[in-house]
Amino acid sequence: MIYLLYGENYKASREKLRSITVSLLEKDPNSSLFKLTPENFNEGLLEEYIKSQTLFAGKYIVVLDSLFENKEYEKLVLNNLKDISASPNIFIFIEETLSNSTLSRFKKWAEKIQKFSPKEGLTKSNKVRDGFNIYALTDSFAERRKKDTWVLYQKALRSGVTPDEVLNVILWQVKNLLIVKNEPNLSDLKLNPFVLRKSLGFCQKFEFEELAKISESLLDISHRVRRGEGDVEILLEEFILSA
Repeated sequence: MIYLLYGENYKASREKLRSITVSLLEKDPNSSLFKLTPENFNEGLLEEYIKSQTLFAGKYIVVLDSLFENKEYEKLVLNNLKDISASPNIFIFIEETLSNSTLSRFKKWAEKIQKFSPKEGLTKSNKVRDGFNIYALTDSFAERRKKDTWVLYQKALRSGVTPDEVLNVILWQVKNLLIVKNEPNLSDLKLNPFVLRKSLGFCQKFEFEELAKISESLLDISHRVRRGEGDVEILLEEFILSA
C-alpha cells in the first residue's frame, strides 16, 4: 500500500503523517516502523522493505521523508512504484513539491494521495493539550518501550505539547535515574517518594554509563537546536527511534 502526502504546508502534512503512523501502529502493535531520508537511503534497504514478509510479526511501515530532494532517489523509487504498491508492507511518502509527471505516476499506483496547500493549517483540536499525560511518555521511555514511546511522542505533539517540553521532561527523567543509580545512600536523596520509587525500578534497566551517554545525547540536541543545526522535533524523533 502506498500513501502520498505532499504540499508546502509543513505542519499540516506532518500532522497527517503522525495521525496515519499512530493509527497503523495502534491497529497492529506487532508492526515495525522504519524511516528513510536522503541521508540513510540506499537501494538495498528499499528492496528489503518491499520484499520482506514474516509469518508472525506485523507489517513494515516505511516512511520515505523528503526523498525526492535527491533526483537519483526519485528516479529509483518511481521505477519501483509497481513493486512497492504490490508489497505486503505499507509505504508513506511525504514531500513538499512534486512535478506533474511524478504525481501522475503516483496516481497510478498509490491508494491514498493528499495535498496540503499553504492556506491549510492545524485545526483547533490539534493545538489543545487534550488531557495528554506527558509522564506516560517518560515512563515508557524509562521502561525501554521504544515503539510505545514514539507513539506517545506523536500523540503529545498532536495534543499541543511542544517538542522542547518533551525533550526537557525526558532529560528530567534521565537525570533522576542517574542520581538514583549513583547514590548508595538513598535516604540522602531529596526526591519525591513516588518519583524515587519509580526511578528505582526504571534504573535497573540501564547501566550508569549508558544513562550518561543518553543524557549527553539529549543535551547535544538542545545545543544543536540553539546553534541552528537542526529542528528539535526531528532530532528528538530520531533520538527516540534510536535510543
